[in-house]
Order: sequence, then C-alpha cells, then structure tokens
Amino acid sequence: MIREKVKPYIDDGHYIIADRLHDSTTAYQGFGRGIDVNDIQFINRLAIGSTIPYITFFIDISLDEMIKRKNMKEYIELDRMELNEREFYNKVREGYIWIATNESKRVKGI
Repeated sequence: MIREKVKPYIDDGHYIIADRLHDSTTAYQGFGRGIDVNDIQFINRLAIGSTIPYITFFIDISLDEMIKRKNMKEYIELDRMELNEREFYNKVREGYIWIATNESKRVKGI
C-alpha cells in the first residue's frame, strides 16, 4: 500500500499525514508484544522501503491518562488493541520513548 499509493503522492510533492506507520509497528509489536525490534525493523523496510516519515509527533501521556481516556470509550466497543492490559501499554509507551530517543531528529515529543 505505501509503495503503490502513498509514495507516488510524495514523489509528486504532496504531504501525507498518517496516524500509524512504522513507528507504531515498532512500539506495539516490538515493545508491546516482545517481538525482536530488529525483526520488526527489517519487516518495516520490506513493507515501506525508504518511505520513512519526515517527522513523527509523539504525544507522550502518562499511563494513567491513557487508561482514563480508554475508559471514556464506554459507549464504543473496544478493539483488540484497546483490550490489552496496563503492562502492555507501559511497554508500548517505553517503545515510543526509545524511538524518540534514538531518532530525535525525526521524532518530536509533545
């Protein structure tokens, strides 16, 4: 999808805004699920090639705030990711912090 749909737009000079891409895969699958981060990064390169975001905004909120916001969705059926436990989200947050630390020129914390 990225190579076929997104990359041509980027090549034509368009800006693309996405809420999920390789950073979220690294944080959720690598850190949250415990899959080797090097394997995740290899798979990401296969999937998106060199189409890496110019900038990523990392909105860092506490785990308590994250859980509070999730619980506000009482009228909406939670998806499989939202059904995970507190420890999972703690690992995901640690993953995002790791990414932001290691790619500080590209990832901007808010």
